[in-house]
Amino acid sequence: MLASSVLTETEAEQLLVEIAQQFDSNGKDRELHKTIKKINKSLKPLVGLEIVKRSHDAHGDVYYGVVNTDGDVVAEKYGSSFEAWELEVLRAVVQQIVSTEDGFVSHQELENQIYETCGKKYKKDPLQVRRLVQLFREQKWLVHDNRNGFSLGARSFLEIETELFALGAAKCSKTNQLVVKDRSLWQFSETFVFKNSEEEE
Repeated sequence: MLASSVLTETEAEQLLVEIAQQFDSNGKDRELHKTIKKINKSLKPLVGLEIVKRSHDAHGDVYYGVVNTDGDVVAEKYGSSFEAWELEVLRAVVQQIVSTEDGFVSHQELENQIYETCGKKYKKDPLQVRRLVQLFREQKWLVHDNRNGFSLGARSFLEIETELFALGAAKCSKTNQLVVKDRSLWQFSETFVFKNSEEEE
């Protein structure tokens, strides 16, 4: 799971089956949520890491991943290895995506508003910033499709949910899930009530 950054629910279940076949001769520990709960009891207090489950946008696919819940050296080793300016670029891209109506930003929008601006701000070549955005994609912070451009990847939903709300992401009060990319839910406003994170539950 650490190597993959994120796993779909199907992939996580399959991984558990493979592990159980090797180590669990009685076949007792094959329920995913119970196994994760058991692992987290040891993992979180010892090394500041936790396996978390998130829905990819309001009613999207479910993903699992290991996130850093602490700031210690062990947790940081498995957390972000980005420099401060790189994290600021990620934040700028995420904010750009969250602020759009459809949860996508095009190459051109990034060219105009991120690559040049961040390049000047952090004294980097715009090409360095462009390559960094591609790295965010490779590491699943972002995803890309040729038609719409970049949107948030599963890792963003897993690891920086609080930051997404701070940047203005909305959530569905019915499901309590983030609404960023899947704005189709907005058309069901009579069924699903949306609110910003600042609003009280």
